[in-house]
Amino acid sequence: MSNQRRPITFNRPTEQWQLETERSYRNNCIDLLTVQVSDANSHLGQLLLEADWSEASDHLASPEGVRDADAANDPLGLFNSNSDGGKGETAHKIPRRKNSAFFAALFVRAPCDLIREIHGLAPQRIDLPEDLAYVLSVVPSEEEARLQQLNRTALHRTRTWTADEFSQILDLMVRSFYLSSESSPLSSSLLDVCPPWVVGAPGFQMTPLAIAAFNPDVPAAVLRHVCALEPRAMDRECNMFGTPTIPLVVAAASPVPPKLSSCYDDSKSRRWEKVKSLMQSREWYGEQRGLFPEKLRPGEDVADSKLPPTAESPPPAPSLRQVQLACEESMRRKEWELVRELLKHFSPESYSGEASAVAKKEKGGGDGDREVSESNAALESFRAALSRRDDEVRMASERRYQSEEKARAREEWLHRNMGFAMYHVNALVDLVSAVIPLRKRHDEDGSGLVSPMS
Repeated sequence: MSNQRRPITFNRPTEQWQLETERSYRNNCIDLLTVQVSDANSHLGQLLLEADWSEASDHLASPEGVRDADAANDPLGLFNSNSDGGKGETAHKIPRRKNSAFFAALFVRAPCDLIREIHGLAPQRIDLPEDLAYVLSVVPSEEEARLQQLNRTALHRTRTWTADEFSQILDLMVRSFYLSSESSPLSSSLLDVCPPWVVGAPGFQMTPLAIAAFNPDVPAAVLRHVCALEPRAMDRECNMFGTPTIPLVVAAASPVPPKLSSCYDDSKSRRWEKVKSLMQSREWYGEQRGLFPEKLRPGEDVADSKLPPTAESPPPAPSLRQVQLACEESMRRKEWELVRELLKHFSPESYSGEASAVAKKEKGGGDGDREVSESNAALESFRAALSRRDDEVRMASERRYQSEEKARAREEWLHRNMGFAMYHVNALVDLVSAVIPLRKRHDEDGSGLVSPMS
C-alpha cells in the first residue's frame, strides 16, 4: 500500500474503520519493543539482532548452532528483566512461551533461507497455530514505512520481508501444518480466535483464516490452504471493528491502496480471488486436504513436500447455488456492497450454458435445469432488493438534505428578524456543544463493513 497518508475525514463509518486498520498495522504495540544486542541470551540471538545473516547461517552449521536452534532460551532477550518485554505479560505483549529460535527469526524478519535452516534443525519448535497466525498478521508492504517512523538507533529488526519471502515463509508453515503428527487437534485450533498479542487492535476477534482474508499481502493460495486445513473455519464467526462477521465479508472488506497506486489492480484482483475462494464449499476443501501426504518420504524435507495442486491454483468458478448462498448471507448481515459486487460478477445470463451443464452433472438429469432456474430467480430477487435498498438510501438522503435546508433557512430568518436576541442563544448552543460532545450519527443507510469494491 502507498506510504503516503491521505487526509482522513469521518463522513462515512468505513473511513474511520480504514483509519483504525492503518493504526492496528502501523502502530502495533509489539513494534514499539526495542531490544539491545546485549540482551541476547545466545550467540544465535546476538547474530539475529545484529542482522548478520551469513554469520548466523555459518553458526547453525556448528554443534553450538544446532543447540541454539533447538533451545527454548529466549535468544533475543525479549523477556529479560532489563528489557521492555520483561515487565510482565499484558494482553498485547508477546507471551513468555514465545522463546524459541524459530520465533526469534520470524520476529526480526530474518531472510527466508535462514528461517528454513532453523526450522530444519528444530521442526518441533514451530508453535502452531500461533506462529502461523503471527506471520499472517504481518503486512510487509507497510513495514518499511513503519521502520522509518520508529527511527530508533537500536531496532529489534532492520529489514522487512519481500513479497516473495513472505509467500515462501507462509508456504513453509502451511506445509508444517499439513504434516503435523497431531493434524486433527491442530486443525481444530484454527477455529479459535487468535490471542490479542497477534491481532494487536481493539474490537478485533479474528481466526487465522479471517486474518488471512483481511491482510492484503497474504496470497489467495495461502488462504485456500487454511480453508483446506480446517474447512469449518469458513463459517466461524469473528468480530471486526466490534461487528460480528464471517471470513467472506472480511475478505471483501480488505483494504486496497489508492487507485493511483501502481499495485492497486493487483491488490483488488487478489481481494476478489479471496472472496471467490471463500464461496467454495466445505466439501471441496475437504477433498484438497485429502490430497496431501500424511508423512514425508525418507530423506524429504518439509519445504520440498508437495502441496495439494488444486489449492495452489484458482478454484473452479462458484456455482449458482454458491453465489445465491453468498448473497443471502451478505444481505442478512446488511453487506449491500458485497451483494452489489456479487451480482455484478455473477449475472444469471453468465450461467445460462455452463452452469446448467454443471448442475445437470451434479443432479443427474433434468433437475439441473430446475436448480439453475430457481437460482436465477433468487439472483433476480436479490437485484430487486438491492434496487429497493438504493432507493431507500437515496430518499433518506434527500429527506436529510431537506431537513438541513429547512433548519438553515430558519436560522437565517431568526438572525435576520430577531437580531440581538439570538446572541445569547448561540452562545448557549456553543457552550453545550463544547461540553457535551456530539453523538456519532447512527449509520442510517445501513452500510456494512464492506466499502464499494468497484
